[in-house]
Amino acid sequence: MQRSFLRIFHNRYSSASTTLRRLLLPAASIASEFVEGGIHFLAAPGIATVFPEDPYFAYYDPTHPFTILQAIDNLAASVSAEGPFDDVRGFSHGAALAAMLLARRSPAEPFRFAVFLCAGVPFCEASLRQGVLRHLDPKGDKEQIRAPTAHIVGSKDDALQASLTMKELCVTKGRGLFDHGAGCAEEAVIRATFVQ
Repeated sequence: MQRSFLRIFHNRYSSASTTLRRLLLPAASIASEFVEGGIHFLAAPGIATVFPEDPYFAYYDPTHPFTILQAIDNLAASVSAEGPFDDVRGFSHGAALAAMLLARRSPAEPFRFAVFLCAGVPFCEASLRQGVLRHLDPKGDKEQIRAPTAHIVGSKDDALQASLTMKELCVTKGRGLFDHGAGCAEEAVIRATFVQ
């Protein structure tokens, strides 16, 4: 049986680039979809060394609540139109975007499970709707993500705490933590995580 999954990457990646698609081609027996950002953005630290000639795009501007809400709605529409998907695999801000969709209270989960690599911290959608930029906080927001999750972190990642915060926002049952021991933007990490 063919499995399918959705890939959402760093908000500063060009997932349309031939370099990235070549690195992340799925195995022949797995169907996948890429979600691409549409806002031109600067490369995140370290990413340009892996993909030096690519343009960079964002799913949203992290300083404007409306663009974040629009990105969540766009992802929901994409999942509805292109799905169903067994899982979502998100990298950095792409993981945060996937988590914001998973945190929505809907009758059916959009994915059976999620894989978050070097995840960013998702924003609180209720706060965004009030024009306030606030990240979800495990102390006050508890377990927002009910689907099983795998959290792939790097002990040398400058944003390690964000990945650990994301982990705490997910239900304990079915949650796994894996440390690849490197930084966020290393090509070997990207290959090992997303290539089947």
